[in-house]
Amino acid sequence: MEFYASCPEGFESALADELKRLGLSHVRRLKGRATFEGELEEGYRACLWSRLASRVFMVLGRFEAQDADELYDSVYDIAWETIIRPGATIAITARGVTEQLRNTRFSALRAKDALCDRLAETTGRRADVDAADPDVHLLLSLRQRRASISLDLSGDPLFKRLPPAATRAGEGAHVLRPDYAALVLAQVGWTALCERELTADDYENEALPTLIDASCAGGGLLLEAVNILTDRAPGAARERWGFEGWQLHDAVLWEQLLAEAREREAAARERQARIVAVDIDPAARKTAERMVKCAGYKRFVDFCAAKPATVLDHAGAVAGAVLVADTTETPLSLM
Repeated sequence: MEFYASCPEGFESALADELKRLGLSHVRRLKGRATFEGELEEGYRACLWSRLASRVFMVLGRFEAQDADELYDSVYDIAWETIIRPGATIAITARGVTEQLRNTRFSALRAKDALCDRLAETTGRRADVDAADPDVHLLLSLRQRRASISLDLSGDPLFKRLPPAATRAGEGAHVLRPDYAALVLAQVGWTALCERELTADDYENEALPTLIDASCAGGGLLLEAVNILTDRAPGAARERWGFEGWQLHDAVLWEQLLAEAREREAAARERQARIVAVDIDPAARKTAERMVKCAGYKRFVDFCAAKPATVLDHAGAVAGAVLVADTTETPLSLM
């Protein structure tokens, strides 16, 4: 099977490295994505564990699509009756153009007609379209004379994993999106620090891996740092996935991966680290404290006054330390 994980531009190298660490094979970095190959388990594993991917797709077909008729015929030839679960709603998004297919809405409509006509012919029932909240989301990509169509295994974007309190209007300071927070933490090597085994000297000196968030803003970096420390799978709490409308979805395999994730999280309970959070803006710090508390992570994060001596006192002895700061919305007058 051929898969790819999409991401914001600039994430590609870090995403490719992450997919390799997940044990995925034939990982290749491209603009705005990283491709990989494997069985169904590999696709599920990327969905469950990737902190940097926006979505995970499985490629269903590649074909010539020079014009609308060839696009229709190629999409019709795909055995949709073996792909889409009976009764599942669908939506197709198109991107890119060819010489003759220059309107993405028209291309998506033509592909949808072919899919529905195929289902009507083979099953006697056309698929219902739900553009806002489909059970199955398909992506049609067009380039030059070629096209591909892929199944979105994710459903909602994978970065939609903040606590509900973080997405409510009027909460004050912004909360950094989880995938952006994960990229910052990947760049500073926080995962490696959390996984490091402490030495006898570390224990004797009470030295721990330490993260200092010098501008904790809305708490986005703190939330992701704790998730990494506790080895919590970023997709473990999600209740709905794009692959659930797929005929080949293996619920037993998925439950096995979830059980494995729970075991990893349980094993990580022995990990020790210090996370120290400060912010010179009282409102931002208050928001961060509220977010950390809502997530149930209060015991992992030590908030203190934004004074160097105080921060160093709270950090104590360190066995490797990183310093991060999300200054996106910090007023220049406070920097």
